[in-house]
Amino acid sequence: INSCAYAQMGGSSDTNIILIESTGGGSGKLLDRSLYEDSDAVLEKAISQYDEMWDYCEGMAAVKVGKLWGFIDDSGKIVIQPMFVWVSNFSDGFAAVCDDSTYQGYIDKNGKYLIKPKYGFAKPFKHGLGEVKLNMKYGAVDKAGREIIPLKYDDVNIFENGFTVTELSGMYGLYDITGKELLKPEYDNIEIKDFIAIYTDHGKKKELKL
Repeated sequence: INSCAYAQMGGSSDTNIILIESTGGGSGKLLDRSLYEDSDAVLEKAISQYDEMWDYCEGMAAVKVGKLWGFIDDSGKIVIQPMFVWVSNFSDGFAAVCDDSTYQGYIDKNGKYLIKPKYGFAKPFKHGLGEVKLNMKYGAVDKAGREIIPLKYDDVNIFENGFTVTELSGMYGLYDITGKELLKPEYDNIEIKDFIAIYTDHGKKKELKL
């Protein structure tokens, strides 16, 4: 998550690259103004209106008012009112959010809940899935809001195309993006390479074409 607070803007009319300096003492960020309509005006307005603003991701930028977070679009218009104590950037069309209950869930770009806050932790979506955690156990949800990998694992690792390696008691298994369990957590190691799962079974390497 990028928590760089935009404090001021520098640059010149002969370049599309502008420097955004951070109030947090960081080195700041470079932003290509050609990517956003009227980006100078949007940023100047944001600097004056919001306590903190993050980089645009998928056409949305998180903004903070007081202690609460919401989102603006690339015209600078607030499209999701500041109402969350924590948010992630948008990824795969969704952002993870935390309300005042301390639980986390997901919203879409209209601010509608995909999943109301109920998890102890919700990671931003990647490869079509979101990693979630509750009561020290991990699982994953899909973009329809379904819990397709049950929260019973010690860890999950989501790879390209939604293939997910699970860990349980030091052994590894594998799911696909539909929630189908391809390998039970019975193996010493699993790697995903070029649509092939390479797994170690009692010291012997085996392959599963995905």
